Amino acid sequence: MAWNGILDTRDLIIKGMRWIVGDGKSIKFWSFNWVFDHPLVELIPTHVRNNINLDELVSDYFNENGWNSTVKLRSFLDENIVKEILGVPIPTNPSADECVWGPAQHGKFTIKFTKDLWTNSNMSPPISWNEGFFKVIHNWFIENPYDSSLYEKLITICWQVWKTRNDTIFRGKQPNPRSTLAAAMSHLQNSANLCIVGSTESNYENDKMIRWSPPPNDRVKLNFDGSVKSSYAVGGFIFRNLLGSPLAAAAFNFGSTTIPVAEALALRNGLIDAKRRGFKKVEVEGESKLVIDVINGVSAPPWRLLKLCQDIKSLRSSFEFISFKHVFRRQTLWLTPLQTLVIG
Repeated sequence: MAWNGILDTRDLIIKGMRWIVGDGKSIKFWSFNWVFDHPLVELIPTHVRNNINLDELVSDYFNENGWNSTVKLRSFLDENIVKEILGVPIPTNPSADECVWGPAQHGKFTIKFTKDLWTNSNMSPPISWNEGFFKVIHNWFIENPYDSSLYEKLITICWQVWKTRNDTIFRGKQPNPRSTLAAAMSHLQNSANLCIVGSTESNYENDKMIRWSPPPNDRVKLNFDGSVKSSYAVGGFIFRNLLGSPLAAAAFNFGSTTIPVAEALALRNGLIDAKRRGFKKVEVEGESKLVIDVINGVSAPPWRLLKLCQDIKSLRSSFEFISFKHVFRRQTLWLTPLQTLVIG
């Protein structure tokens, strides 16, 4: 029984591991988890599998110009799956492939978070938390008398967990169960003192800094953005001078990927173009707080952005001056028609 348990745990860990493409020389194209949380070979009918070489590496499918062999891929895989493959970014400065724990945002095994949070909440349900969250909630609030204060505490903690989840995904913050719980309890204690002033100040903050500001005379400004529409990820960038006049612009179709990846790809492509054009001093602005914070060293990169952010940081040394600043959406609305052209 003990040996069977070890094998089950091994299989669980293998299933949860994800590969980040670097030079592609350590990743088996068909049998490793690098596009999805399962190997690509599982998406091919059994009677066709004999026609593929399971020893092929990811590096066999791309070169310095990007992904190739797409005709071959389409002979084995559905078009939507091919789009997912084409959406995996290839580093401009290939480094070693990396293996991480896929289910966690930063590639770290963080399965204890929820258990630690509820254990430290001093909430004592009728049955053990080990029975599972939803079973506990059903037993606690459906099968037992209603307790408004207990319910309020539960809802507040769940709300703070959701907020922590968003901070982890969009701001790259490391989740901490004790900090999450402390924040929930503080909010619960102070909720009665909420007033309209806080709302007014918040709206004021959201209304600030919505105009595009020109760079100094000796610099150019690079604005970038990315988005996903109809399963297509697109992105683009534009360079402007002191007068706001466009110097160059480009838009791209990145296949099927996430918004943060599209934003990071747009920024990387913009910096590559700035280097090619000989721009020496560049002010970078974008609405992706996640990408900007990672490049500025404020937070750690999610594992999906790791190689892209390494590329971007490497490109910084190509310029005499470069800065990265987060701006609000209205300063990047110029990209909407540009991206629409790419999708169309």
